[in-house]
Amino acid sequence: MSHSDPKAPDTRRHTAPLDEVLRSQARLRALVESDAVTMWTTDPDGNVEDMPGWRRLTGQTLDEVRGAGWVNAIHPDDRASTLLLWETARAAHGTYQAEYRLRLADGEYRWHQARGVPVLGDDGEIREWAGTLHDVHERRKVEEERDALLHRLQVERAEAEAHADSASALAAQLQEQAAETELQMAEAQTMAEELEATNEQLAAAHAAAQAALEDEARLVETLHRIGVSLTGETELSRIVQAATDEATVLTAAQFGAFFYNVVGEAGEAYTLYTISGVPREAFERFPMPRNTAVFAPTFHGEGVVRSGDIREDPRYGHSAPYHGMPQGHLPVRSYLAVPVMGRTGEVLGGLFFGHAQPDVFTERAERLAVGIAGWASVAIENARLHEAGRRAREAAERAAERAQRLLEVAGRMARALSPREVAEVAVEHGMHAIGADAGSMALLDEAGTEFAMAGSHGYPGPSESRFRHFPVRAGAPMSEAVLRLQPVLVRDTAEWRERFPRTAAAAAETGFEGYAAVPIAADGPALGALGFSFREPQAFDAGVEVFLETLAGHCASALERARLYEAERAARAEAEHANRAKSQFLASMSHELRTPLNAIGGYVELIELGLRGPVTPQQATDLGRVKRAQQHLLGLINDVLNFARLEAGKIALDLRDVPLSEVLDEVEALIEPQAAERGIRYERGAGEGEVLVRADREKLEQVLLNLLSNAVKFTDQGGSVSLDYEADAAEVRVRVRDTGCGIPEEKVKAVFEPFVQVDPDLTRTRQGTGLGLAISRELARAMGGDVTVRSVVDEGSTFTVHLPAAEVALP
Repeated sequence: MSHSDPKAPDTRRHTAPLDEVLRSQARLRALVESDAVTMWTTDPDGNVEDMPGWRRLTGQTLDEVRGAGWVNAIHPDDRASTLLLWETARAAHGTYQAEYRLRLADGEYRWHQARGVPVLGDDGEIREWAGTLHDVHERRKVEEERDALLHRLQVERAEAEAHADSASALAAQLQEQAAETELQMAEAQTMAEELEATNEQLAAAHAAAQAALEDEARLVETLHRIGVSLTGETELSRIVQAATDEATVLTAAQFGAFFYNVVGEAGEAYTLYTISGVPREAFERFPMPRNTAVFAPTFHGEGVVRSGDIREDPRYGHSAPYHGMPQGHLPVRSYLAVPVMGRTGEVLGGLFFGHAQPDVFTERAERLAVGIAGWASVAIENARLHEAGRRAREAAERAAERAQRLLEVAGRMARALSPREVAEVAVEHGMHAIGADAGSMALLDEAGTEFAMAGSHGYPGPSESRFRHFPVRAGAPMSEAVLRLQPVLVRDTAEWRERFPRTAAAAAETGFEGYAAVPIAADGPALGALGFSFREPQAFDAGVEVFLETLAGHCASALERARLYEAERAARAEAEHANRAKSQFLASMSHELRTPLNAIGGYVELIELGLRGPVTPQQATDLGRVKRAQQHLLGLINDVLNFARLEAGKIALDLRDVPLSEVLDEVEALIEPQAAERGIRYERGAGEGEVLVRADREKLEQVLLNLLSNAVKFTDQGGSVSLDYEADAAEVRVRVRDTGCGIPEEKVKAVFEPFVQVDPDLTRTRQGTGLGLAISRELARAMGGDVTVRSVVDEGSTFTVHLPAAEVALP
């Protein structure tokens, strides 16, 4: 039968799969030869801060990949299965492996295999994930083509068998094609064998990829171990030494070095280095690396430099003075340098590795060095943060201690009554607060040209004697402080020689290094200065200057208080002397005036009695006037003497629980006739029942009589004067009201001052010394109470006596 018979099998269908197998083999070879691997890490939950390799592969931005955003690059049909495998591995703390289609930067989806291992902490919990990502697109295509080919072979064989069954009637025709069929079967067998070989190649490729993955996993675990070790350390010198040692071993370098930048406590920057693989002495006699063409890329953070033979590098040997390596330098052919960069792009230092043989450093060594440099960067910045935190805590503790010192200074300064006491407090607390070994306070004379030492501590005996008095002159720190009204801080003797050469020799004799001086000044010129010396060089922080200025301010206030105290003490002594003289004068006046006045009163009574002869009515009237004048004058003298005794504190009190009604009855009997005589209505309030008041009965009667007499004196005919009281558990208040002329508001406070007359013209018509109210208030205060007043002009006044209630109430 002709081959064109439509019922005859088509032999081309059997030969076409062979070509496809051959093409699959070619793609497999390409896959084996160019297997690409991308490293990745995530936190325990699969979130990331950044995956640079992933971003380069997928074209995602940093914001798009951050967190769990990297999942969005996976084909939507593969995400659910991928996340399920992830959650299963995370729950089991086991290896994660998944294959999915990944959208690349050009928009094409390619199959990738992701494999990751959990990195466990000491507590067995996952600290992070590390893994690799392989491009398996070609392998998947080969596998899919293989599966499709096998399926087609199975279908064609089934079809061939069906044709054989249905063509039994055409046996004769098929006999002619038997040989051809046998040939095709042989070809199919050959294809099957080749497919089996292809499967073996695929298995070998898979095994190689698996080995590469495991190698990468070991690399990640090694870097993680190193990273954990580095980031767990806070001492910078140990961090850089550990990084140098680990990197030198892993890169197979003969020697390694880590040059890194350091900022001291005073803010000064300098460079240190560590060495690994050779003794430190091998490098100590050589200068620090400079920004030559070979070193500049590392120190500028431009990237990694890896050279199989640095001597053949075009950048090598062009910089003076050595034009290559200095004589005696360790031999270097293979060269690897990696910059250590901070988060902000700052170059923290550089790792340098060398070997005497060429072509030692591989791409894997470079990746290891880059990984260690990354961990070293994190550890160095953590160490810096730790150091900054330590310094901040120490600064806060110093600030708190200084603040506490200032509180103690303020309290003790408030009790300091002399410049020496002020100096003792300032020097003692100042030395402790800033760690000084000696301190002093010197005060300026009135001309401001000479210092006098007010107090010092810690200086040698000859120095203290020498500087008890010394002139103010430019070129000395303490003098400069008062001349410029600014603190002067000298870190060490070298700075002293540079800034104050005239006094440097004298300062050196004391054996001190650092020095601080601060002027003591208020709002005007300096009063003096504080000085503190240190045996060790100092790096003064801003807190020292602030503390010294605050301490000097307290000193200025305390010195001013001491000056005022001394002035007040002198004034008080003078006042006490004057008061004693006044008391002596009043006592003398009492004797000299009351004696003749009493004699006048006695002789008037003798004449009134007729002992000197008959007395006419007119003479009796005149004698009455003389007697009233004598009694008035005697009362005025007694008021003056009583007030003098009150001021001198010589009034004796007999405080008792006194029934108030009895006192009011006594004064009413004396005041009511006076009111009636002047045509004034007197009223007595009912009060709140009987109460006891804690008072001296005689003095209370005197106070109430003074207030009632004043009320009658300054109330016109037809007016009224009233007396009432109220009480509570703590106080008794007795009120004296009148409808007199009243007191102007601006003079209310003055009425209780001694010898004050609200209206001198009015007072002349109503006789008085201006002492009654002053005596009344002082007596009330002596008994633990007071006298207050409310008054309205042309309406009258109300005086209230406040006294303590009795300790035991009436039954």
